[in-house]
Amino acid sequence: MTSQPIITLQSKPSEIQGIKNLQNACQINNISKEEAQSEGFVTAMYSIDFLTYMNQCTPSIIALENEEVVGYALVCDKQTIGHHPLLDDLFHHVDQLNYN
Repeated sequence: MTSQPIITLQSKPSEIQGIKNLQNACQINNISKEEAQSEGFVTAMYSIDFLTYMNQCTPSIIALENEEVVGYALVCDKQTIGHHPLLDDLFHHVDQLNYN
């Protein structure tokens, strides 16, 4: 019987490294086309320094199995503007949306 992952907020430096390790492993250039289609993939890459900054601003949501990061959802707010061009562009486009 396998245990269910624990869903929690990132709180330890080792978890940031776990996010980075999973990010590298799931980067589109590091997996097969079949795996990309069935499991998904990552295109944006962030440095440990930037991941640390992001998590200081707003902790990421992580899934842990036996203390290992097996999934994550990065969370960022406008404090990260000016620190990464991809996120700058994302915030710019979101700010242009009209909400009902």
